[in-house]
Amino acid sequence: MNETASLSRSESPAALPSRAWRRTSLAVPPLVVLAGVLFGVSTHLSSSRTHRRSSQCRWIPLPWDTWAVAYGGLAAALAAVGLHFWLRRRARARGWNQERTWQGALSTGFAVLGWVAVLLTAVAVVLTHSDASDYAAHHREPVCEGLAPPAR
Repeated sequence: MNETASLSRSESPAALPSRAWRRTSLAVPPLVVLAGVLFGVSTHLSSSRTHRRSSQCRWIPLPWDTWAVAYGGLAAALAAVGLHFWLRRRARARGWNQERTWQGALSTGFAVLGWVAVLLTAVAVVLTHSDASDYAAHHREPVCEGLAPPAR
């Protein structure tokens, strides 16, 4: 009889997360996708800047949008992973089985991708800082060999 009581309790609708929890868990996938898109944009901005620097044979400072895209991607990835863990903790505290809903399973899958996005966007942030330090150290020197520094 004890098994039947525990079985009926786990099958009851109270074991399922609330509608608000399920709606909130649907915010994890767009955040991970946003982080991936911002990583792609950051990569594109960096390579186009490098190409321009090579073709103009001079150091080009980093514009603000490069910083915003790199840090925005990292913030979106961290927000996705953080939101997933907060939702998971909340579900466990209330005794909900989050994996019984498609929203919970989708959130978990995208949270795994979110960790990959955290790593990739963290690399983008580090490379942005590296580009900025290269500019600060060499902005008065020519990029191409054999050329004089640009006149001011």
